[in-house]
Amino acid sequence: MQCCLNAPVWVALSEMFPLRIRGFGMGISILCMWLVNAALTFSFPVIVGAAGLQGMFGLFFVIGLAAIFFLWKMLPNTSGRSLEELEESFSRGEFV
Repeated sequence: MQCCLNAPVWVALSEMFPLRIRGFGMGISILCMWLVNAALTFSFPVIVGAAGLQGMFGLFFVIGLAAIFFLWKMLPNTSGRSLEELEESFSRGEFV
């Protein structure tokens, strides 16, 4: 996961925050990701007990589809632009 599927997450996070708060923003993002990881880990047996294994992975599927749709609609395309160009356009409110 960390070597393959999460690489786009780390790249997107590094481009999302302005340079002056990039370290703090990345730290808060990582904290949130680990807190969600912990909540998911502790709730997994409870949800499997209530909905079964198929229900749990069905829930993962639905959440994954919702995440893909959200990212497709809301995440700006940053390819071919430098971090400085991104910071300038984001500070002007241009997210396209």
